[in-house]
Amino acid sequence: MNEKLVTSLSISQQMKEAGIEQSSEFKYCGGHIDYSEAIEGNFEKCENTDLLDDDEYCHTAGLTCEFTIAAFTAGELMIILPYKVTVNNTDYYLEILKIYSGWDVSYRSSQGELLMSKIDKISIEALGLMLLHLKKEGLIGKEGG
Repeated sequence: MNEKLVTSLSISQQMKEAGIEQSSEFKYCGGHIDYSEAIEGNFEKCENTDLLDDDEYCHTAGLTCEFTIAAFTAGELMIILPYKVTVNNTDYYLEILKIYSGWDVSYRSSQGELLMSKIDKISIEALGLMLLHLKKEGLIGKEGG
């Protein structure tokens, strides 16, 4: 899996800390345990950010992970992000724009009033930042959307 197609480790860690459900096809892996070393009594753990493509086994490193962090794809974030949020009886709608400096993910009312905006040169990072913002503001629940 190409790491440019999923949220960065930093954004992914913030989402986990914010309590966003960790349901994703891809994951960052940490606290690797190499079972060949474990058999010999060596339980040393190493930090790694290899992506997993199944529950616990990292094929790139040939190791099993002790913990994982969801690495969301853009499609997964689009499912989690709500199409509409309501604040003070005003509905704001999700808007994603390609701009000169990157991507702008925002919520705007039908009258054009801007509620919030997150900009990043990478679209998936802007989506992740918006999801974090909505969670921190209490506009979405535990599961994300």
